[in-house]
Amino acid sequence: MRDLAGEESTPPTTPCLPGHQAACAVKKAAQRGVAGLTPAPEGDSFVSTLALLVLLLLVVVVLLLAAGVAYVVHRHPSWGQPLAAAFGAVTVMAALVGLILAL
Repeated sequence: MRDLAGEESTPPTTPCLPGHQAACAVKKAAQRGVAGLTPAPEGDSFVSTLALLVLLLLVVVVLLLAAGVAYVVHRHPSWGQPLAAAFGAVTVMAALVGLILAL
């Protein structure tokens, strides 16, 4: 980089936090132009993508379970009430876990 006077200057560096030395080294190497190294992704884009994929997988699993239960209740109607009670209990537990995690 060149400053206003036309002289070479180095970009300002930020100190590395403890435990992040590897990410800082990769970022500094990429800033220097070392081939093959890319800086660590910044922001929460990876985390949000991972969370969305986990949520999608959870939706697919719940849909498959619901389809399986519907099939079992269709084939054996006497299982309807016990399965409904079990899913009611699971729903209450899931609501409680969601409430605890939200706090």
